[in-house]
Amino acid sequence: MKAHRFFDDPYHRALTLYNAGRYREVLRVLERGNTFKERLLKAKAAISMGDGKLARTFLREESPIEIYLIGMSYFMDGDYRKAIGYFEKILEDKTLRSRAMLRIADSHYNLGNYSRAKDIYRRILILYPDSPEAKDATLALAQIELQRPSADLKELIGEFMRKFPGSPLIDDLRYQLAGLYLREGNRKAAKEILEDLSRRDSYRAKALIKLSEIEEDPVRKEELLREAILSGGSEEKEKATSLLMNLYLERKEFEKLADFLAQGSYEDRKRALSLYVSENLEKAVALFDSLSRENPSDEDLRKVALELYRKTKGKKYLLFARESTDPKVRAEALYRLGLLTEKKDRRKALEYYVEVVLSAEGVQPHYNRSILRASEILVSLKARKDASCLLDRLEVKYLSDSERKKVKILRKKLPKCEVKE
Repeated sequence: MKAHRFFDDPYHRALTLYNAGRYREVLRVLERGNTFKERLLKAKAAISMGDGKLARTFLREESPIEIYLIGMSYFMDGDYRKAIGYFEKILEDKTLRSRAMLRIADSHYNLGNYSRAKDIYRRILILYPDSPEAKDATLALAQIELQRPSADLKELIGEFMRKFPGSPLIDDLRYQLAGLYLREGNRKAAKEILEDLSRRDSYRAKALIKLSEIEEDPVRKEELLREAILSGGSEEKEKATSLLMNLYLERKEFEKLADFLAQGSYEDRKRALSLYVSENLEKAVALFDSLSRENPSDEDLRKVALELYRKTKGKKYLLFARESTDPKVRAEALYRLGLLTEKKDRRKALEYYVEVVLSAEGVQPHYNRSILRASEILVSLKARKDASCLLDRLEVKYLSDSERKKVKILRKKLPKCEVKE
């Protein structure tokens, strides 16, 4: 049987429901109640429901507790200035003063008046050091210090540890204190705190990152950041990774950076590949093979394939790059395939050059170059009219002086292009 059913008196039944958090039922049970204590209980229930306007319908400015509750109703509505006005009216009431002071401070905090809020919270600690309000004030001061660390933080930590032993906020405050010490130039004190925090699982990565920022030895800095990446959550990993990459860049250790990226995601491994192309060709070739098997249609890889061809002269890279949807990449790959094939198989080379002409029109310089190479092959194959018509497709303004001379010589040997209707 529910506890509230033991009571015949509506007020006691409603009080039991209130203590159980069943605020709407409180209002239902006391719907007709209009005594002082019934009105107070209904107002408290409405405030607990977050309905300040409803709470005020039950209250009159006839007693300190009602004035306090009116203040709370405006506080719940987010009208902090009006709430302060009501709380200030009861500061002379000894039974409610500490609560009123706390709510005035909370209102200033919510309005962004942090300096005023801090002053009132500190006064609560002085006047009511062992009260529940003092614990709330200490917690609020801690939250302010976490957002805006100040010299007060050193004193606050001791007070906070006394009132909230074992609180996870203690480590947060100590971390902020380390930052404060660093801004003051006290690296030794900061380092002691951070090294202690680095031994706690919940703060290890954060502390390691901060330690790396003050570490002067680049080798030790690298070790700290690598440890942070291994032990941190996503946010810490991202920050530590960024710092480690910057460290490698500053020290021009590009292969180390590539080695690091090669252990990461697919996108990180592509970045590693770009670095390996200039730093370690053997690693670049191995990583390219792995990535191209994983995603054979990746356009970025097709661009890198051209770079690898220039380094290795491996035909497979041109065959891979020719499938690109980027006309520039495709045109260069086909043109180079033509050059590579021309000595052994002129007809196959001609196919590559003609493919450039048909699929990458206007993509210079390989468009014009392909026309010239194809025309020379056609002449050698006695297809003089085809060669003449192909030369007509040249974009003359992009020709170099030597290419203009070559065209002039070719045209002297060729008939005019005649296109049949």
